[in-house]
Amino acid sequence: MSEELTYEDLVGPEIVSEEELEAGAKLKADDLFLRLQSSFSPPNYITLREVRDATGFDGVRSADAMAISLYRSRGRALWGFEFKVSRSDWLHELKQPEKSESILRFCDYWALVVPSKDLVKTGELPPTWGMYVAQKNRLKCVVPCPKLEPLPMDRVMLAALAYAIDKRKTKADEAALSEARNEGYKQGVARTNSEYYEKEYKSLEEKVSEFETASGLSIRYGWKSPEKIGNIVRQILSGDQNLKSIARDIEFSLRNTEELKSTLEEQKKELEAFLSRKKNEE
Repeated sequence: MSEELTYEDLVGPEIVSEEELEAGAKLKADDLFLRLQSSFSPPNYITLREVRDATGFDGVRSADAMAISLYRSRGRALWGFEFKVSRSDWLHELKQPEKSESILRFCDYWALVVPSKDLVKTGELPPTWGMYVAQKNRLKCVVPCPKLEPLPMDRVMLAALAYAIDKRKTKADEAALSEARNEGYKQGVARTNSEYYEKEYKSLEEKVSEFETASGLSIRYGWKSPEKIGNIVRQILSGDQNLKSIARDIEFSLRNTEELKSTLEEQKKELEAFLSRKKNEE
């Protein structure tokens, strides 16, 4: 059935179209997977990252990514992908042709995904592989994937595929939970700040009302000369301190005056006694 579909039917017109990558862009495997997700996207596909050939310690090999087409219009096929971000990575892959076989044998299509087609020299791509090159947001097919004759999927691989699907869902749930938690925290902080400022505003409103009642002045709608009124208030508030300072100065002066009076009276008495003695001597 899938042979009757065109390649554009299988992957969609958007993945066939040209969409150039920025010159000199450096991509990692994660970047390639994001573009794969954009190309083999819901609701037509489920994309999975790092699918092993078995669960637990039985897993030996893995595919960097897999895609499952969900509808007849997409062939209901199983796709496998290998990501290579450098020439050396690709050459290392060529030295281990058996590495991909454990999962490739169950797939309808198998493809290499690279940042640039220059990573692969002419004649190096295995005849059973297609090739995709990263574009700005998606992938571009440069070598269509030949239709393979997959083996019936055994329970070992089926369990591994189910595990990968469950892991994908768990990660999505954790990401959604984390996002909800962060949003809840932000809303909580915003609410707390709002309540704080509302309380402060209410307290200030009460103080303004008390001042207006006691002074007979209205400050809610602004004063023409607020600095003058402020100076007057400051003078009034500091008035008691000024009066106390003056009183202390007067008290000090009075003490000095009393001491001077006593000194003068003593000197007067001494002078009178001296004059009296002098008169008697004469």
